[in-house]
Amino acid sequence: MRKHRDEVLAPVLVNELKEALAAGESSLLYINRRGLSRYVACRDCGSPLVCPDCAVSLVLFSGGNLCCRYCGQTGVAPEACPTCGSPDFRLRSPGIEMAAREVSRLLP
Repeated sequence: MRKHRDEVLAPVLVNELKEALAAGESSLLYINRRGLSRYVACRDCGSPLVCPDCAVSLVLFSGGNLCCRYCGQTGVAPEACPTCGSPDFRLRSPGIEMAAREVSRLLP
């Protein structure tokens, strides 16, 4: 089981990136996951945000837009969970936007 489950980038990767930067080298990350998060779920009841047409989890983008990766339906992220009304969501399965934010934070 991964010890860094809630981290966007693995500690080994972060160390390698820092070492390359310190040595004046460049690094390239290939992340084949669109958006900010590919799985958004309510922290209180656990219900995921899913496409109403095909029941696939929706991809959240940094502008607050949601998109189904299967049928392409789009919409705006809700302010609260449609199931229980909680405003607290958990972003799982980070996408390229979240990884880019984390790299910028760790390696300004």
